[in-house]
Amino acid sequence: MKYPELNKLREIKVDSSIEEIIQAFKDIKSFYCNFAIVPEKSYLFRTRLSNKKFVPKDSTELSYNPEKEYVGIGRANPKEYPAFYGCTHPYFSKEEQIVAINLAIKEGSGIFRKSELYNDYEVGCLSRWTLTKPLKCIAFLNHDYGSNANELILKHKDDFKKDIYKNSPSPEKDWEIHRIIAENFAKEFKDDDPNKFRFTSLLAKNYYENGYDGIIFPSVIGNAEGLNIAIKPSAADSLKLEYVAQIVNIKKNGFFNTIYVKQAENIKENKIENWENAK
Repeated sequence: MKYPELNKLREIKVDSSIEEIIQAFKDIKSFYCNFAIVPEKSYLFRTRLSNKKFVPKDSTELSYNPEKEYVGIGRANPKEYPAFYGCTHPYFSKEEQIVAINLAIKEGSGIFRKSELYNDYEVGCLSRWTLTKPLKCIAFLNHDYGSNANELILKHKDDFKKDIYKNSPSPEKDWEIHRIIAENFAKEFKDDDPNKFRFTSLLAKNYYENGYDGIIFPSVIGNAEGLNIAIKPSAADSLKLEYVAQIVNIKKNGFFNTIYVKQAENIKENKIENWENAK
């Protein structure tokens, strides 16, 4: 196998220790990273869903959890280290933004990935946030997105590959490193696995603490419908809440459907007003 110095990185497993993960990167020494400037006025979409109805009154109820002691390990955050998770699309047509909305609904759903015979429902909110300033993010996009991948996401991936092959002294090896990391971010885990996300959360923390606002990575759901993004709290605090919709997700006989109940666009200084009159 080419690049034996990557073997320890390739062999990272869900139960690998922090020391083993650190050693894997020490063997690599360094590699070229793609960074993406997510421009001002870009949209990020996220959902908060459960089996109980709730009516948020301000943006803090829809953003990251600020109470660190209640924050568990996530795909791109260590335990007790909050992060704002959302979905986005690098292109700005209405069609592509709808793609990102649909991804946000599926990513946030607790029932979407259940078995086909699973019947259930969940309620909650879909929110849209606008960047008030550009964000500097690291991106890992070298992933097999499947046969039905969104063509513009594949183009975005190809642009990042061209960047590496133009600027890296070892482009083939570095693109392979990006593949290994992206596949770990897109890996499905069992809900009760206590070691899930150890690798990716440690990597995310390293980038948050070294000048990056967030990380862009593939969706577990696949098909390149959009991209996932995780943002550290200091950067997430600059986001502006612009739109909130109450939604209901229903799964029945293998079919998943989202119903929009009402939406509130009267949001001032991150306060959500007049839910009673929302349409």
